Amino acid sequence: MLRASILQKAGALAKHGLTLATRPTAAPALSRLEKYCAALSLSPSDRSYATTPKHIRKRKKAALEAQRPPVFLRHAELFRDAIQANNISQIASAYNALRNQLPLGEKDVADIAKALHTALRLLTQSVRQTRIPAEIINLAHLLVLDIQAKVLPPSYDAHLHLLSFYKESAAFEKGNAFWSWLVKQGDDYVNANLYGVALELFAFQGRPAEDTEALYEKALARFPGVFLEYHLAHNAVIADRSQPTAISGIPRALLQGILTARILRGDAKNAYLTLDTTLRLFPTHVPSRFITLFVQERPLDEAYKVFFLACRAGATPGHDALKILLTRLRKVAALSPTENAAVLRAMVMACYAHTTSGAALNNKSLNELVIAITGSLKDHVYTKKSSDQLRPVTDAISALIADLFGVWAAQNSPPGIASFNSMIANLAGRGKRKDILDQTLETMQHIGLKPNTVTLRSILAAAGDMNDAEAIRSAWTDLVANRIATGAALELVDWQNLLNAARRINDPEYVQQQLINFQHIVPHHILDRMSTALQGENFSRLQKENQNVSQESTMATAELLKVIEVLQRDVKYMAENAQSGRNFFEDPLSLSLAKHSGVYANVPEQHIRTVYDEMTTDTPALEILPESSPEPEAEKQPAAMSPTGFPLDELRYENWKTINELLFDARLHDQQYMDIVDESIKLGTPPPSRDMELSNVPKLAEFAGLSDPTSKHANDRQDTLNDKQVTLDEFREKIYELRGRKA
Repeated sequence: MLRASILQKAGALAKHGLTLATRPTAAPALSRLEKYCAALSLSPSDRSYATTPKHIRKRKKAALEAQRPPVFLRHAELFRDAIQANNISQIASAYNALRNQLPLGEKDVADIAKALHTALRLLTQSVRQTRIPAEIINLAHLLVLDIQAKVLPPSYDAHLHLLSFYKESAAFEKGNAFWSWLVKQGDDYVNANLYGVALELFAFQGRPAEDTEALYEKALARFPGVFLEYHLAHNAVIADRSQPTAISGIPRALLQGILTARILRGDAKNAYLTLDTTLRLFPTHVPSRFITLFVQERPLDEAYKVFFLACRAGATPGHDALKILLTRLRKVAALSPTENAAVLRAMVMACYAHTTSGAALNNKSLNELVIAITGSLKDHVYTKKSSDQLRPVTDAISALIADLFGVWAAQNSPPGIASFNSMIANLAGRGKRKDILDQTLETMQHIGLKPNTVTLRSILAAAGDMNDAEAIRSAWTDLVANRIATGAALELVDWQNLLNAARRINDPEYVQQQLINFQHIVPHHILDRMSTALQGENFSRLQKENQNVSQESTMATAELLKVIEVLQRDVKYMAENAQSGRNFFEDPLSLSLAKHSGVYANVPEQHIRTVYDEMTTDTPALEILPESSPEPEAEKQPAAMSPTGFPLDELRYENWKTINELLFDARLHDQQYMDIVDESIKLGTPPPSRDMELSNVPKLAEFAGLSDPTSKHANDRQDTLNDKQVTLDEFREKIYELRGRKA
């Protein structure tokens, strides 16, 4: 521990004061709090009761009691332990009791604010939006009051957590009020990073560009640092593109704040230029929050490219970014599992790229892969097939999932409950394989996973897909018992699962009987909805297995088996190489998910390099040197290397090229959406929500996957040239215009 807080010292002295008091070594001067806490443990008394008169003993005891410090100091250790355990209830209770009595230090205040912020983040999204516990809100209010009253010492970290708390709890008025007070204080209360948090607070409120850009300029003016305004400008250059940037004090939270503001208001151009600035300054250390913002807010092909850009540099995007990207890809795959099979390959490659960038595998990404792969059986062409007809597919998927489990297990990441739930509902249920259901439940038990509510719903759905009346009744009984045991009511989704399963066996009477059994606890809206469904003419969905399999079904099965075979090669490659790292310079991976960007169409590589050099070197400074007496050149340092094998000068060049592609693609995407909005306005209809997914999904043969030759990935980075090549001046004008600069 580098530096103990006052609260930690108080707790330690409260616990070990007796021992410390009897040490013969000279102790440093104690603060007021430390003296109080040291006094908590009285020095050993001379227990000579036989020789000391009783009235003398009483007098000594009274004197010691008079010297005893206030009772509240006895709670110092409990307060500290509550903070370390992040027990927000005890922290709030202790702070209320000890407020204005316990002299806290800067680190103590930061720890309390951090615990408060963490407690908010641990709440579910629905709770955070509707019913944040009063003790959390009150603690934030008291901290702010005491900071403003100067009872608590200033702490940048505490102020950051409090502003973030108000931002994430959508208490914008309180956050604005606290920021308005903070910004008027001295620099011991505010730094450039806090301006960045305030920018995010503004952005989450939807404040206009005028407000956020003005706040950003004020931050640069108030904290100029070492030419900070210049270094954060889009057209700044660095001294040596082959070496890490040796500029200290660049506030990344300020960059994150303005990036958040720009991307949330749809200013893709300036958002990407902010990312470009970050890549120029820190080519291998892009904050994961930057990547998450783009993955979350931009169209999927842009999001994919930004994610892989970070992986290529060895700047781990983070599990949040990977989870969001995989979820978005999975939804595209689900629209047409066989047609969009290339997206499944993209998911595997994203997991591989993430781990080769330095991150460990996480079972959340495994869950997404298993859900996507088993979801292939949801295609309507498999609905009427028998278990035997589906066996080649279900066996192949089972083997593929076993391989995936092995890859993740090699990095100590066992599958999560969501993987098994999907295997039960899709692989066992849609595949009509009771043996797979039994094996899945056995595996769960073996690794210590207990069925949750979703598991029991999945078993019920699988029993329905297998047309097993006895299994349906057993699964429903288990589900009801689980809801009762956990004190939860049966929800609409539970009844809908029962309804769908009963339709498979054409047994509406069983559902009706269950409604009667539980009518005293089933809400009226569920009773009404279920009664209507039971009275429908089309209740029965009994599926008869089709012995004469259609040609469409046969072709779909063959195509899916081909997809699984390709995925198995990708997973095998991942298993053999996931932990050995990858040299992205010599062995590149494609960054493109869909069509290749057209920004470099018919542009020779030498033109691209020339414009890059013009924009990233300080050429005017070189021109003023006298030609007749050149300075002797200092020995040039070899280029520093990224963790992924890229020389930094080449990495900065590739990053610059990728940003140009993203600027080009973003302009096309944004213009297409604005055209749709304009058309809606003309027609007098509300504009549709923006399509953030893929409009042009690549075919399986077109996509450069993990197990494909390196040449296929390398070719993806090169644009074909024809007779009508773009001239240097034309290309220069295009790039300068994209970046908003004058040529």
